[in-house]
Amino acid sequence: MPSSAVDKSIRVYYRGNKYDIPEEFATRMHPGGKDILMRYKDSDITEDFEKTRHTVDAVVMLNSWTAGSVDYAIPMKSVSIFESDNGCEETETKESEKTKRWNCLAIAFGIASIVAAMQMRKH
Repeated sequence: MPSSAVDKSIRVYYRGNKYDIPEEFATRMHPGGKDILMRYKDSDITEDFEKTRHTVDAVVMLNSWTAGSVDYAIPMKSVSIFESDNGCEETETKESEKTKRWNCLAIAFGIASIVAAMQMRKH
């Protein structure tokens, strides 16, 4: 990635990999807005990314911004925007969990289709 593109990106770490999220995406398209991503700049997002149950489309987009593997000699900070729940997690039945996952998957494919159609229109 050219240095000008890296300068205009938000570096995050997810599951042992580095990602450079374009600031333009963060500003214009990220549902949580740029502010939420800026809180995670140069941080490991793995735990909170998975807690928020991002869609398959979000994971595909993130993977498209891979900047390489983590050099563990470089210290990373860990950030969480979630409050500690003191071990009081809400329990859900397996069936409702499966339903939620299928709904997320269906939504992700719908969004991916729209994004693909928009990209094809540009070309």
